[in-house]
Amino acid sequence: MIDLRLARFHKGLSLAGAATAIGISDSYLSLIERRRAIPAAPIAKRVAEFYGHDVADVWPATTPDREAA
Repeated sequence: MIDLRLARFHKGLSLAGAATAIGISDSYLSLIERRRAIPAAPIAKRVAEFYGHDVADVWPATTPDREAA
């Protein structure tokens, strides 16, 4: 599972900067990074792609392909 906060840190971005780039509020991104919220599929895709990962790598337990394995 990818540590989103660490990925953001390595990009040199603030929470607000990353949230703006993704198109969500900084409070929602904070919840996502701390695993307090699981975003809907379109937002999950944007978040994962922003950090340079696949959705399945960021949220492995929420991906249907991984659940069947």
